Amino acid sequence: MGPMCITLNQQLHKKYKDFFELADECFELSNNVVIPALEALKLKQDQLSKYQIILGVNFYKAQNSFLSIMYLCNEGLVGDAESLVRKLIELTVTLKYISQDIDDRIEKYWHHAALIDYDWWKKLVNKNFRPVSNDKFVKKYKKLGPDIEKAYNEAKKFYGLDKNGEETGKFLHNWSGLGFEKMAVKCGMPAEIIPYKLHCIPIHASVKDIPEYFNFQNFSFDPNISREDDIPVTIIQAVRMYLLIVELVIDEFNLGLIDSLSDVRQHLESFKDFILSGVQDS
Repeated sequence: MGPMCITLNQQLHKKYKDFFELADECFELSNNVVIPALEALKLKQDQLSKYQIILGVNFYKAQNSFLSIMYLCNEGLVGDAESLVRKLIELTVTLKYISQDIDDRIEKYWHHAALIDYDWWKKLVNKNFRPVSNDKFVKKYKKLGPDIEKAYNEAKKFYGLDKNGEETGKFLHNWSGLGFEKMAVKCGMPAEIIPYKLHCIPIHASVKDIPEYFNFQNFSFDPNISREDDIPVTIIQAVRMYLLIVELVIDEFNLGLIDSLSDVRQHLESFKDFILSGVQDS
């Protein structure tokens, strides 16, 4: 077997050691304290509320995104890390928004997810559409058809859609009826609006990014040019968002762990000069 294509950049890790240590502390709280505490509850799916299911699923998704952000930062691939921070901000605002009016908002989110699942399932059963080459995955997903159709019919009833579901399209992209900025304000997170917009720049950038990535003097491509200095802000933003999701999980499942959470938060506060905010933090 040949050498791995991706290796940890020891030079960057050493230079930004304090920031990576904060990230490690945050991940250790999540992976070695919160997850074992959840597993110790031995809860089964039929014992969980819709909110707890959504929170649990997205907690694990957030953990994966958080880990990916740290790996990318460690390689100096800040632009790609920022796109995942953007995703993490979206997820955190969504969960925070739901948590402030669970009874009403979780139903909207739950049924919206059913519409998206059905839309995806219809594409999979269409023989002309093959987004994946793994036949086992396709067969497994097809078997979920009855459950997906049942959830879809419940969602149509919830939203008052016609029998043919012709009005479904307008519900697929906006479950809350609000834009991201209004959701952020309503859930008390207006400080995330500017960072969210800034993290959108690497995703949608085009010609203006050419000098940043391409050196016309020697015709060399370097994805790390001029982005290394953004590593601290990117890590801090990711830690802030992930900690908010961890806190929601701790509160909802009554895990306690207040001291452990406070220790990480206190460590985070020592980096307040690196918190990327357009307005005063809420």
